[in-house]
Amino acid sequence: MQHTSRREASVVLLMLTVVCGVAASPDVRYQTIALSGQPAPGQGASIVFDRFASPRINTTGDTLFWAALAGPLPTSPIRGSLWSDRAGLLELLAVDGQPSPIIGNADAISGLMDPTFLAVGNIAYTGSFSPGGGNTVPAKAAIFTQPGAAILSSGAADTLAAPGLATPAPFANITLTRFNQSGTLALTANNGAAVWVGLPGGLLPIARAGDAAPGAAGFTFTHLRQPVLSDDGAVAFRASVDDVPGDSVIGLALYNVPASGGPQLVARAGTAAPGTEELFVDLAVEPALSDDGDVALWGSVTSEASPLEGIWADRSGTHGAAVSLLVLEGHAPPDVAEGQFSSFSRRPAMNSAGDLALHAAIIGPQGSGIDATNNAGIWLYPQGGSPVLVAREGDQAPGLAAGAVFRSLLEPSLNDRGQVAFLARVTGANIVLANNLVLVATDTCGGRHLIAQTGTPFAFPGDPGPARTITNIVFDTQAVGPGDGQFSSAGELIYTLEFANTATTFTHGVVTAVPHAPEDFNADGAIGSADITAFLTAWFAGLAGGPPTADFDDSGTVATADITAFLSAWFAGLGCGQ
Repeated sequence: MQHTSRREASVVLLMLTVVCGVAASPDVRYQTIALSGQPAPGQGASIVFDRFASPRINTTGDTLFWAALAGPLPTSPIRGSLWSDRAGLLELLAVDGQPSPIIGNADAISGLMDPTFLAVGNIAYTGSFSPGGGNTVPAKAAIFTQPGAAILSSGAADTLAAPGLATPAPFANITLTRFNQSGTLALTANNGAAVWVGLPGGLLPIARAGDAAPGAAGFTFTHLRQPVLSDDGAVAFRASVDDVPGDSVIGLALYNVPASGGPQLVARAGTAAPGTEELFVDLAVEPALSDDGDVALWGSVTSEASPLEGIWADRSGTHGAAVSLLVLEGHAPPDVAEGQFSSFSRRPAMNSAGDLALHAAIIGPQGSGIDATNNAGIWLYPQGGSPVLVAREGDQAPGLAAGAVFRSLLEPSLNDRGQVAFLARVTGANIVLANNLVLVATDTCGGRHLIAQTGTPFAFPGDPGPARTITNIVFDTQAVGPGDGQFSSAGELIYTLEFANTATTFTHGVVTAVPHAPEDFNADGAIGSADITAFLTAWFAGLAGGPPTADFDDSGTVATADITAFLSAWFAGLGCGQ
């Protein structure tokens, strides 16, 4: 059945650091991480945060983000920097134009990006550096770990050889890199010459251009694409393959590489697509790879009319090469009568349990009620369970006035608890361009919650000015590992907000939010006896004149009826998240 919030209206919970207006669900806890205009810790009162990007959050609630730093004058240079609150206070990791904290005081660092959490709170990121701190030597790309060291670099003056190449060469053209929680690294470089995997200082190629392509007799690799990496060391990557040297006709293949052993062919254009009588035509994007060996991919297959789209997956947890058909264009969408899937997002989301979330479009015959206002949705395919519709265009948007519905849905993010988060556009009475973007997330029981909405006020305790109007919400759903995501396994989202510009207050902020079912009263992601204790504590406090957070039936007062309402919801939700 379609997921809806058990109780769309409830009292606003006490929030430690942030109080929101109508921009958020009451069943959400918030915390401020950083605001523009605030002094950057340790940089002097005249250096302030200007804007933010790439926020990350791990299971223990540590945060990591990129920030532009600005000085007091319009002519002051704006510099990039990386920050984390692993120790409970914001800590500077690196800043453009200053010596690298890792590779020596004489080396100026710049171009910071791609921050990732490793195990036990360690951090990896990419950037560039200029030996000697000047511009006379070409800047070199580098990958850093902290604590740790620079582990490879590239540049005209660099002599660090890329290991395993048939023709010796230094690393160059390093692509976006992938780390897993144990610190293993996977990357491509040198214009797709190879895929390298290993610990810092021990990278080895697992596939190279010119090598025979396993599972494709007579074919060779011609170009290796960006890999994805699991926590147990498995790798999946796409590669161009060609059976005739110099031929302009190049096929695309997907390979899965177990932690031990060589590449295994998963799918290749021109070969049979499992679960169909057709051939694969296209494998357009990197696959999803879970931490325990599951792989999922988007593909299209031949048909008499036009190629059909589908999602294939191996969710055995064994790093097996065989995938099976999960869903194909023309199949009936769960929880939608008389409909058929017509296309799929090319980036399905997968968690460590093998659950899948995907965005898809649907069509239906005349009279089915499927039209342009409700012809797309987000579905969750849990491992070992029945698929469910999470949200559909035309659904009532949680936390908004009756009649405000989803107009369009963006691709979903999925955490290890099976919670789904997504950005969406809404439409309805009093919805205009300035307030039609929302961020929504489900709790562990499947209830939907409004996290933020543009055009609505967002106020911070201690800020002397009035609440500021949200103008944009930035939330990245394309995490490829537990360390570079914005929706943690503990149920916390991290995202950036932009606000209407004023001369007296912030215009950008980094915020975390924890959506929870109303009966999950202590907001720990699981419904159990601890919630009864937390509720009764709040209930007695409310009777004594304290905050009315235990007004569970929304009557306006704390009374015995709230206990009945809470226990009814608690028994109904008992076990969610456990």
